[in-house]
Order: sequence, then C-alpha cells, then structure tokens
Amino acid sequence: MTTWGSELWDRAEVVVAQTLADTEELSTALPRFLKDRGEVEREYAKALRKLVTKYQVKEGKKENTSSETTQSQGFRAILREVGYQAGQHEVLAENLSSSLPVKVKARAKELAKETEKCRKESKTLAAGQEAEGRSVERAGGKYCRAQGDYDAAVANVRRAEEDGVVSRNEEEKLRAIARSRQVQADEYKARYAQQVVRANQRREEYYTATLPAVIDSLHRINLERAAAWQQALQEGVAAEQAVVPILAKCRTDMEAALAAVSPEEDCQLWVDRFKTGNVPPAEYQFEDLSGGAVPAHGKTRTLSRVKSPEGGENSNLFPRKRELEKRITAVEAEVTKGQKEMAALQLMVATYRQNPKFGDAGKFQGELEAAILRVQVLEADLHALNSELAEVDRKLAQLRLSLPPAYSSNFSTPELRREGSLSSTSAAGSLLSVEQENKPPGSSSSNSISSEKDNDSLEEPLEFKSRVSEVPNDEGEDVGDWGSVDLPPPPLAWSLNTTVQSIYPFQGEAECNLTMVAGEQFHLVEPDSDGWSKVQKLGGEEEGYVPTSFLQVL
Repeated sequence: MTTWGSELWDRAEVVVAQTLADTEELSTALPRFLKDRGEVEREYAKALRKLVTKYQVKEGKKENTSSETTQSQGFRAILREVGYQAGQHEVLAENLSSSLPVKVKARAKELAKETEKCRKESKTLAAGQEAEGRSVERAGGKYCRAQGDYDAAVANVRRAEEDGVVSRNEEEKLRAIARSRQVQADEYKARYAQQVVRANQRREEYYTATLPAVIDSLHRINLERAAAWQQALQEGVAAEQAVVPILAKCRTDMEAALAAVSPEEDCQLWVDRFKTGNVPPAEYQFEDLSGGAVPAHGKTRTLSRVKSPEGGENSNLFPRKRELEKRITAVEAEVTKGQKEMAALQLMVATYRQNPKFGDAGKFQGELEAAILRVQVLEADLHALNSELAEVDRKLAQLRLSLPPAYSSNFSTPELRREGSLSSTSAAGSLLSVEQENKPPGSSSSNSISSEKDNDSLEEPLEFKSRVSEVPNDEGEDVGDWGSVDLPPPPLAWSLNTTVQSIYPFQGEAECNLTMVAGEQFHLVEPDSDGWSKVQKLGGEEEGYVPTSFLQVL
C-alpha cells in the first residue's frame, strides 16, 4: 500500500485542509445522525407504550383470572410482549443517542488535536524552507556585490595602467583596493557556497523525510478517523443486533399466546359464567271455556300465560353453586393448614411437659388453644357452606324433576342429570348422602358442629392420634389429653457424629438449649437422654440440647 508521503508530498496544504474537514465531519455530522437515529427508536418505543396503555384493561375493570377467557389472556400477553419490545427499543435509543455520540465526539477531538499538531508542524517546516531560501538569496547578493566591487577595482587598476596619468602611489593604492576586494569577494563566495550546500541538504531532508513524515501522520490520522466512523456505525448495528433475539423471543411468545387461545374453552367459559341453572317454563295448559266456564285466572289475564323463568328466585342457583364450591375448597385448605399447626403445637407442649427443665409448656398452650379455636370456627364455616351447597343442589334437582318430558333430553346437565324414574324425595335423599360424603374429616352432620367438644377433646390429625396415659403436671393436677401425646421412640441406634436435620423449629429458653429452625443440619454430639440430644451446628461451634423428637437422620 502506498503512503501519502511519497504520493502527495507536493499537496501538503490540501491534505491538511481535507483532514481537518473530515475530522470536523466526524465530530458533528455522525453524532447528529446517531442522535436522530436514536430519536426514531425512542419515538417508536413511546408509540408502543402509548398503544399498550390505550388497550390495557384498567385496574377496576379487570376480570377475575379464573373466569378470564383465553382470548383475553392471549391479548393481555400480546400487550405485555409489546411492552417488552418497547423496552428494548428504549435501550437501543439510549445507546444510539447517548453512548455512541459521546464516544465519537471524544475520538474526533483526539484526532483533531493530532491534525492541528501536524498542520503546525507542516507550517513550521515550510517556514524553515522559506528562511533557507532567503538565506541563500542574501548570501548570493553579498557575494554578487563583493564580486562586482572586485571587478570594478580590477578595472580601475587596468585603466590607470593604460592611461599612465596616475602616479605610482595611486596605482599601488588601486591595486591594494583590488586585492582587498578580491579577498572579500572570495570570502562571500565561500559563504555563499556553504549556504547553498546547507540549503540543498535541508531541502533534500525536507522533501524526502520531514515533510513526508508529516503527511504520513495525516495519512494515519485519516485511517483512524475512518476506522472510528466505521466502528461507531458497527457498534450501532451491534446494538440493534443485541435486541433482535429479545424481540424475536417476544414474537415467539406472542405466537405461543395466540396458539393457546381456545375458542371452545372460551365458549364453555360463557356457559360457566352466565348459566343460571334454570329450566324452561311449564307447558301451556288448555282451558275449555265452552258452556260458560270462567277462566281460572280471570278475564284480565291472557289464557295460559306462564311467567318467564328469567329473573326468578332460581335464576342464580348455578353461579351460587360454583361460588360455594370455590369457598369450600378455600376453607378446606385453611382447615388442613390449621390442623398441621395444631399438630406441631401439640408436639411442642408434650415435649416441654415431659421435660420441664428445658422450658415452660404454658408458653405454647395458649397458642395451641388459639389454633384449636381457629380450626373449630373454620369447621363450623365449612359445615355451613356444605349445608348451603346441599340446599342449592336440592333446588337444582327439583328444577330438573319439574321439567316436562319433552325438555328432559335437551336440558339435562351433569348437575341436574337424574334418572327419570326417581321421585323428588329419592333425589333429595341422594343429594343429602352426597353432602355427607363430601364433608371433610372432623366435621359434624348437625348444625351444632364442635359445640359438644371442648379444646381438650378436639380430634387430632392422623399422625398424632395415638394416646398414652395422662401425665400430671408439677402440681399433681391432670393436664388432660394434650399432655399425653405419644412421642416417637428415642433414636438409641443413632451413633455419634451422625448428621441429623431439624423437623420443626425450636426456641431454647435454658442456657443449655440450642435454638434451631426447621431444615437446619447438625452433628450428633451426645445420644438421646430423656428425650433430649446434644447437637452441634454444621460448619460452626454452637452446640446445645434440643428435643430428640424434633430431629431426623439424613
């Protein structure tokens, strides 16, 4: 590759001017382009955000997620992905309009400084050449004048010799002047020759070394300027490519959301949402008015007019049934949670009563009683909900049995489907039996559930149903069944340094106790003794006694 120093040595001023112009373009035009490009992305992201806000369902108008159609879910997913796309375009806009222009301007400023330095150096070198030229001219002028003076002096001596009118002394004076002028001319001639040689050497160095070096520096600056321009635009393209996978992922998620839309499920959801459980009205009855008979409903009413079922007392049976089923499921979950809490508290109370030196059982007795009360209230609510559900089922069954035979096949639903030969009494009895089967364990068949049980006789979960003989407290009084929970047998077979894990949390009250949380791991230091084991935390030095029944071997 050729260099500018060897090719453009005689165009230094043009090269400097063009380099300065290109550097100025790098520092102004390219940053403006990147900012404008970023503004385009920012405006697009803003438009996407506005679009999402426009079609986003307001908080107060949101549907229940459980009853939302797949079409609504799909559209909500589309809006969410569009919002993600807007975010990526905002990131791209930030890179294009802020980060890249700053970097480009900083690099252009560095190149402009280097270009200005080269311009000054080129100007200095050119001024030096001009000075050398003036020096040669001055030396040549002095030599020319001295040579002219010498030639004039020689002419005077020759004229005096030819005329013979000048005395001998005057003639010697003229010869002396001629000799001095000769010496002076020879001296200026030597100086002129030296100046010419020095100027030629410097000119040769200027055109072969110093000036080409400056122009080569400008060549390098232009290469770096073009590389900076190229790199800036490449980084812009890379920023766009960086968001492409995320945008593609958004489009993929959009396709998945659209594929998940199920028109059949949405139509079925309409059935679940708007179905009332009502049945068509009864058939019109013919009234024979021959022989002067009076209509049963009077003259003011239309014959055989039957009231429409819409808006009647049975119009909300099916939605009420769905609501009750959801509430029953929620309450059953709360009951199960409460029973687990009761089981843990029962174990804590029993452990502390068997080993009073490690803590006060009364601390947990209050919590246990509160947990029992909560479970009793929940079971009472569950019984009431089951009773109401049974009543709704009974009304739905009565509606089904009241259908005319012609409607039975068309309006037979899973909730109302019964054998055609069943009577209303047998249908109601079947529903009551179903009600009893659906009740959770521990619930009573009467409305006064749990009213005949006190806190000490509430049925326990299966894992804590075994009982032992009653254990008296420190005062010798009977503490009831809660103090008689059968603990797991002590793990006598556990060897020392066995790794064990806590099943329940334990808050030690004595100095020798060790506080632990559920799931924490320990080394067994001392085996079980009176229901207590000494353990040491893994990775630590803390050790102390904890209930053996709270541990399990890993």
